[in-house]
Amino acid sequence: MERIKRIFQGSVLAGMLFLFLGLFFFYLMGQIKHLTCARAETGEVLCGMRVTWMDLFPVKNVNIDSLKGAEVEQDCDDDGCTYRVTLQTTAGDVPFTSYESDYSKINGIADQINRFLQNPSQPSLRLKSGGGPALIAPVIFLGIGIFLFIRSLKRLFRGQTVD
Repeated sequence: MERIKRIFQGSVLAGMLFLFLGLFFFYLMGQIKHLTCARAETGEVLCGMRVTWMDLFPVKNVNIDSLKGAEVEQDCDDDGCTYRVTLQTTAGDVPFTSYESDYSKINGIADQINRFLQNPSQPSLRLKSGGGPALIAPVIFLGIGIFLFIRSLKRLFRGQTVD
């Protein structure tokens, strides 16, 4: 019984915490949004947004009704400002990107969308948002969690106490 109590101390709990946080952030940061717009023969713009996890599993599909434009939304605090692209529709604003500190990148995405809407000769638009380098943090959390958890299990089977 004493040996079982030691399992749930120190490294095991820390390992489980890092594993949980890593999986949670991996799920959130692994979401990738695909915006696809096409012009109908009538000139009407038809758009949809497909959200996937790591481009492997579908999460949801969102119809973008009557896309009117894209704007850069700003959120500032003591550490500075972050920006994201929101799609302006008749039903309200729909976030397309997550908040990032790179204004020029975010502004460029909004410009691409607005140029498409203003240029009737452009037949379609395809954009992708999410994934990439932001996934490094969850991978580090997962790695630390796996390391701590395996280390604790090894010590348990050797009969050592768990830190």
